[in-house]
Amino acid sequence: MKAVYILFLTGICSYNSCFGQSGNALINGSFKFLNEGDTVTLELVNNPLKIDQPAEAAIISIVHQHRFSFTVPLETPASYISLKLPLKNKNVEGKKNLYDFIVEQNDKIIYTDEIEKEIAGKGACKWVLQRALYKISQSRYDVSPDNKDPDKIITSMKFTDSLFTLKSKLLTAYRDRISSRAFQLIAGSNLSTAWTAKEFVLRNSRIDKNDLAEALSGYLPPDMNAFPAVRDNFTLVLSAGFCEGITARYVVDSCYKSGKPFSVGKCYYFLKAAFSGPAREKLLSYLLYRYRKSADDMRNIVNDADNVIKEPIYRDIIASLKENLLIGRAAYNFNLQDTSGRIIQSADFKEKTVLLDFWFTGCTPCKMLAVKLKEIESKLNHDSMVFISINIDKNRGMWKSSVRSGLYTSLHAVNLNTGALGIGHPLLKHYSVTSFPALLVVDKEGHPKRNPKDPSSDNSEDLLSLLQ
Repeated sequence: MKAVYILFLTGICSYNSCFGQSGNALINGSFKFLNEGDTVTLELVNNPLKIDQPAEAAIISIVHQHRFSFTVPLETPASYISLKLPLKNKNVEGKKNLYDFIVEQNDKIIYTDEIEKEIAGKGACKWVLQRALYKISQSRYDVSPDNKDPDKIITSMKFTDSLFTLKSKLLTAYRDRISSRAFQLIAGSNLSTAWTAKEFVLRNSRIDKNDLAEALSGYLPPDMNAFPAVRDNFTLVLSAGFCEGITARYVVDSCYKSGKPFSVGKCYYFLKAAFSGPAREKLLSYLLYRYRKSADDMRNIVNDADNVIKEPIYRDIIASLKENLLIGRAAYNFNLQDTSGRIIQSADFKEKTVLLDFWFTGCTPCKMLAVKLKEIESKLNHDSMVFISINIDKNRGMWKSSVRSGLYTSLHAVNLNTGALGIGHPLLKHYSVTSFPALLVVDKEGHPKRNPKDPSSDNSEDLLSLLQ
């Protein structure tokens, strides 16, 4: 591929040693619409991955005389905050909320309606810039999700490019008025927004992949790498949009333009080679977490990441993935009763591929899955495999009644129940089953495989590939 990515740096140091000592930022505010005793909330995120990530800290300020004040502890030179004011009148207060605004150590920002400038103080310029860039981003070229016109898709992408260029010019005008770090972070966000917007349009189109690739062959985006964006490896680690933007660009350049399907493995090894240091560790962690339910063979990739990633904040993510993928774990040796009261053991199914189906009475998705499992049974050799239906109802009578109804289990399934332990049975804990229905395949050697994709999402192709 011809893409030239933003960062290729040498030199590695640890996350904590690179960023040095912690510090504070002060944020004070005053708005006439705030009432005595109102609550203003500030949410703080350091080192954001943008993957279902909750705020690391939520600080509350009680309004007194229309005023609020925050002392924000920063563990890194720059972090992201969201400032949420009471939403009593969405036409007024809602417009005052701030999301993903950058704060730096030693900032002293005033946010108010009592002075001519709504945002003032040390560090305020970057907030003024971020708000202006956000307003530009609100412009949209709408493309219907079921659009089948390649010309409209390309027009939408060019419109996104025009917004990027406009925002880049505004950012350049502020370059000497904000810190170098803030400039780099905001520039990186500008790049990310452009690429994620284009990837979103392509992902939601209904155009044949080959026709789309042909249309994209004539599309020439602006030279986004010519713009002085994020150059510093350790600043890049702090960027909120860094991971999303780089991944989106890979998908556009390596998949949509070539008509090839996205592969987590290929993307992983490309990013591993293209980046270094903390930036690489953050990218790889984001990629694997985002696509953790991919049909790709995630085990080998996650095992490789376990050897590559050293920073504790990212190793925690990899450890969680290994846990969910059951890497290094043997099959659980269960002893459960069937509907007749007979004890069934996992050892009874040696040298057979086993499909475990976990469910409970009253679970509508469990009923829907049972329909698919009945279809799958007709396509498989039952001499070499077995379906085991594991119910977690504590009421055995209710479980037996559900089995007799034929709504929850497949025709040839071995029906078992976890008894009085219900969802607390060690079998479920061993396989990290926390939601239902849940499917798990155990191979003939007794090794758990990855969880298959929902059979209704791909006509059971992924599950069949694991069972055969």
